[in-house]
Amino acid sequence: MQFFREQIDAQYLKRRNKVFKKNGNDAHKAFVRWAKAITFSHLEWILLDNPKVRSSAIFPLSNGAGFNKNAEIPLTFLHHLGLDRFVIGTVTGEPWVGNPEPNIKRYTESESMVNWMGLPGIGAELVSRTLNSQLETYGRRIPHTKPKVTINLMATPQSTDQLADIEKTIRLTKDLEGVDRYELNISCPNTEGLRDYETTLKHLIETASTHKKNQLLYLKISPDTNDPLSNDSLTSDDVDLIVSVAREFEVAGYTTTNTTRFHDPTHINTSPGKGGASGNAVYDRSLAAQILFHNRLADYTTGDYLTACGGINSHERLSERLDHGAREAQIFTPLIFQGPKLLTDLKTAEYRRK
Repeated sequence: MQFFREQIDAQYLKRRNKVFKKNGNDAHKAFVRWAKAITFSHLEWILLDNPKVRSSAIFPLSNGAGFNKNAEIPLTFLHHLGLDRFVIGTVTGEPWVGNPEPNIKRYTESESMVNWMGLPGIGAELVSRTLNSQLETYGRRIPHTKPKVTINLMATPQSTDQLADIEKTIRLTKDLEGVDRYELNISCPNTEGLRDYETTLKHLIETASTHKKNQLLYLKISPDTNDPLSNDSLTSDDVDLIVSVAREFEVAGYTTTNTTRFHDPTHINTSPGKGGASGNAVYDRSLAAQILFHNRLADYTTGDYLTACGGINSHERLSERLDHGAREAQIFTPLIFQGPKLLTDLKTAEYRRK
């Protein structure tokens, strides 16, 4: 099995440039088809499994939101790939087409991306059905392991009732086996009208708190300041506001961070003029935001866990994020550029917390 996994890791890198000739949406659809085919043939265990990759005594590793937004990628595939938790979404209450394609631009030399997809998705009802089917398959094939599922959610863009929209997603998913966490997306740079900040944030968090008592609520944070018209970094005042509101509703943790509105020319040599930058283009801002939260949360003795996300493309970077308070990590854009080998490298490296 380890031999086959090593071949998969190597073949991805060998074929990557050919895949990158497709636009980002088509490339992702091709990956989803490949994952489904392997799972349908019952080959995911043979081709992907490596015990060293599947286990980690130090940190749980999951995919970032957007990677499996409609729950189409089989969870058994992701388990054998090396993920410990599965993030579904961003899920919206209603179906939404998002922005016209192409809406993704890759920057291969800097291993960065910009997307302005605009939260497309099939809506909470179909996501719930698809996820339930995936969970049933997972239970049959991997009966000794209970899946851990996070629902990343936000209101459907241009919804006339954002709170009811969020509540619908929670109502349709909270009874699914394995759904033990919600991650409220308060940070997407590709939607408008979601941030009349303090009041809106309070309403959003209060609504998202309607999950079950044994399900945790996290917030996915932007690395940018709360002013949606500014490209400045998140400030300590921004963090103070978010934390003060979040603690009113027993928010359990924060995912730091989503993509950034700032298109650093060091990584984004030709900006499309819109969208959120990820990969190397977000790493420094993402780390800075995590440090702000880590320092702010040091005032408290319970709760408030941090999940690191944004440009984590090496075990050195993961170590850095763990050293600044992260207990978990999410991967997305670096996985696109480095393929499954990244998970092998991250899960088999040695880590020592400071």
